[in-house]
Amino acid sequence: MFKFFILLSSFSFYFIAKANQVVTYTDSTDILNIGSKILIYEDTSNNLSAIDVLKKDNFIISNQETPNLGITSSTFWIKLNVRNLSSKNDMFLHFGDKLKR
Repeated sequence: MFKFFILLSSFSFYFIAKANQVVTYTDSTDILNIGSKILIYEDTSNNLSAIDVLKKDNFIISNQETPNLGITSSTFWIKLNVRNLSSKNDMFLHFGDKLKR
């Protein structure tokens, strides 16, 4: 079983310059597939804190619409760049269950 952690910071998010992918949310946006617009860091030690991970500069840009992280005991940290152009202040991130039939 693996764990996901999302690094979020109030209304603005921390970004890596080389990851020019931006998830844009507008009032007409319903559901977005953000898989190919995220940065992934694998923590094989399972001991890093959010502070430790924020200092890392070797996140990998996902190249898949639905990232497959495989079967591992690692912890995966995810960064994403969100531009909120909607009138809403609250947004939700939902991980869908691809195993549903």
